Amino acid sequence: MSVLNPNPQTTYPAHHVMTRTAQVQLQPLVNTSIYTANYCVGGKLVFANIAGPQQSGVLQSVTVSAKGTQTTGYKLYIFTGNPGFTTITDRATPTLNANNDLQYLMDVITLGTADSTLTSTINVADNIGRAFVSQDQNLYGILVTNATPTYSTTRDVIITMTVLQD
Repeated sequence: MSVLNPNPQTTYPAHHVMTRTAQVQLQPLVNTSIYTANYCVGGKLVFANIAGPQQSGVLQSVTVSAKGTQTTGYKLYIFTGNPGFTTITDRATPTLNANNDLQYLMDVITLGTADSTLTSTINVADNIGRAFVSQDQNLYGILVTNATPTYSTTRDVIITMTVLQD
C-alpha cells in the first residue's frame, strides 16, 4: 500500500547554510623577559580570512601553546573589526579605546589551567559556539596573561583559532 502526501513540501529550505571548518594558527613575536599579569602577549593578533567570504561563522575553539613549561592561564579578547584605536603592545597592559573599538569586542575567551604534562604547555577553550559577523574576513585578538610567564624564545607561543564558516 502506498500513501500519497496531499501537501507535498520541499525537503530542503530555499536558503541553507553550508559550513566548513577554517583554522588559523599564529606564532607572534614575544619577549623573553618576564611578563606581568594582564600583559598583552604578542601584540595585536590578526586571524586573517578566518571568516571567509560570507564574513560570518561560529567560533568553535581557541588553543594557546607554549614550547616551554608555563603555569599561566590567558584571556583572549576577540574583535569582529580592527581595534585600530586601542593600544596593544607586547609585554604591556592593553588599553581599549571604548569610543572607537568597543563596538567590535565580540567576546572574552578564558583559557584556564595549563597542561604541561609533555614539557610544553597547552591551554584550550573548546565548544565555544559563539556566532559572529565580522567587518571584513578577519577576526582580531588581544591575548592577555593572568600570571607571570617567561618565554625562552621569541617564537615560543602558538595561538590556534577554529571557526565554522558560513
